Amino acid sequence: MKYKNLFTPVKIGSVTLKNRFALAPMGPLGLADAEGGFNQRGIDYYTERAKGGTGLIITGVTFSDCEVETQSMPNCPNSTYNPVHFIRTSKEMTERVHAYGSKIFLMMSAGFGRVTIPTNLGEFPPVAPSAIPHRWLDKICRPLTREEIHSIVKSFGDGAYHAKRGGFDGVEIHAVHEGYLLDQFAISMFNQRTDEYGGSLENRLRFAREVVEEIKSRCGQDFPVVLRFSLKSMIKDWREGALPGEIFEEKGRDIEEGLETAKLLVQYGYDALDTDVGTYDAWWWNHPPMYQKKGLFRPYCKMVKEAVDVPVLCAGRMDNPEMASEAVEAGECDIVSLGRPLLADPDYVNKLRAGKWEQIRPCISCQEGCMGRVQEFSMINCAVNPQAARERVTAYEPILKSRRVMVVGGGAAGCEAARVLAVRGHKPELFE
Repeated sequence: MKYKNLFTPVKIGSVTLKNRFALAPMGPLGLADAEGGFNQRGIDYYTERAKGGTGLIITGVTFSDCEVETQSMPNCPNSTYNPVHFIRTSKEMTERVHAYGSKIFLMMSAGFGRVTIPTNLGEFPPVAPSAIPHRWLDKICRPLTREEIHSIVKSFGDGAYHAKRGGFDGVEIHAVHEGYLLDQFAISMFNQRTDEYGGSLENRLRFAREVVEEIKSRCGQDFPVVLRFSLKSMIKDWREGALPGEIFEEKGRDIEEGLETAKLLVQYGYDALDTDVGTYDAWWWNHPPMYQKKGLFRPYCKMVKEAVDVPVLCAGRMDNPEMASEAVEAGECDIVSLGRPLLADPDYVNKLRAGKWEQIRPCISCQEGCMGRVQEFSMINCAVNPQAARERVTAYEPILKSRRVMVVGGGAAGCEAARVLAVRGHKPELFE
């Protein structure tokens, strides 16, 4: 195989992955039901990416807390809202994923805090470590109480325990990354507390430390816990992010503190770091649009990889296999995460392994069907793959008789109609 190093096993804690590819965690809507379980669309969506050869499936963000940030239900799965129902629906999904030789981790979030999208806002004001400005609204957030922090930590233990019962192989914590709630506690610009959760770096990381310790105490030390981690914040000021190549003074977490943070997080018990850079104040870093170069996180992942002794995952437009292979070979990362590319083509990994690179449907980084629809509180989809998150209702049924079909019009719809007809066994003729 041309990219043999991408198809070698790798371990995260006690779990062995069959290859170096992971479905990057995204925030897909429409894949849960009102009781906090996975609906049929969600089960089919994740199973299809396991069927396509991906070694590790990481679900979109889910919540364990139901009290502090009330907007967490029912827009996504929730491992504590109705545990029996969550476990039942999870079991159906994890068994199907495991049937294809893939592993699956549940992504669990401490919450959004000051970056809660206004269309997803529950009780007002939103919470944060301190009384700081909201990212989108001209409002001041409410500081979390100690009791609320302890409640969220306990919910992580409960949720991870239910995830393990539901067949998940591990969890990924969301996150000391992108300026979400745990990250707000970790960054001194956002965390102005004077209690044990503020001040020194160790105090600012106390929330994240208590989360992993709680999960390990409930699920066992050998239960893998990954952390989504941003090495550098790219913040110039409140609501002002730095552009690529721009010289600026970092107001958030700089690289020096980021590397020290990474070492502490591993010391606390995290089994891998899923690494990038950026925050909601510099949103174009964490969700790179088409004008950001491919593999933009590689140099940052390499710094983290050299600082810690656990696997490092690298996402960020890593869909060029030559580049992905080079990144693994050069020790920049251990696992390549594909988010939007696996929305565009769930069979990416199998096609690559079979040497059919030219048959992979490329992601165009347009943000329309994925992040664009999440922002509008709509079900996730993909601009280049109409079957994304609709795998069952748009499945290609077997044909009884092949027919010649005239397709009039060579636009996007006409070409897609002709392609589907050909895939199903018909003989389309396209007329412009």
